[in-house]
Amino acid sequence: MDDLISREAIKQRFENYRGDCEEAGDMLSAQVFADCIAELADAPAVDAAPAVHGRWVWSPEYCKWICSVCAGREGECETPVCKWCGARMDGGQGDG
Repeated sequence: MDDLISREAIKQRFENYRGDCEEAGDMLSAQVFADCIAELADAPAVDAAPAVHGRWVWSPEYCKWICSVCAGREGECETPVCKWCGARMDGGQGDG
């Protein structure tokens, strides 16, 4: 699977490197960074959504484990992803 990164953050880093090269008089390297910035601007983007994190919570009402994000009832707490909402069951940030 590809890593998702911030295009703007990488472009800013390359812009800083380009500026450093220009200050040092290394115009060839500065041009390489300028070309990289242009390539990043033209690179295709992926359709991605932020990851949702949750955890399995015991529900006495249903006598089952439920998703802390959508309250979908799984019946067991071993699955790493909620089959109803797709939340990652790692108890991470924003776990409802």
